Amino acid sequence: MQVTTELLADFPDGVFSVSLAPLNDPALVLSTIAEVLNVKESGARPLPDLLIADLRDKHLLLCLDNFEHLLSAAPQLTDLLTRCPHLTMLVTSRAVLHVQGEHVFPVPPLVVPDLTQRPLRADTNPRPVIE
Repeated sequence: MQVTTELLADFPDGVFSVSLAPLNDPALVLSTIAEVLNVKESGARPLPDLLIADLRDKHLLLCLDNFEHLLSAAPQLTDLLTRCPHLTMLVTSRAVLHVQGEHVFPVPPLVVPDLTQRPLRADTNPRPVIE
């Protein structure tokens, strides 16, 4: 979220986030992207062609979150990137996609707070007990 917010000005056609966690079928990746981009399916043209037509001249960032369980859809992403020269993708995944042009940035796990310790409230000063 922070990266997309910081990059918003660099993409005049916008930054779009696509949550892929709920998907179980890699075949649904493109239709999920199309839904977020408001690209409507039509019987006349295949969905990949509609997406390419919509994205071909746009300068936008497409953020795909939780791609690790949909790796077999990676070639579809490569096709979009190849055919849409101004499209940029940021894909989060626990697994490497193994696609041309991929740059991997390992992110360490987040630190989980120790729930057995009660944090001191920021607005509270410890006061001595007077008996």
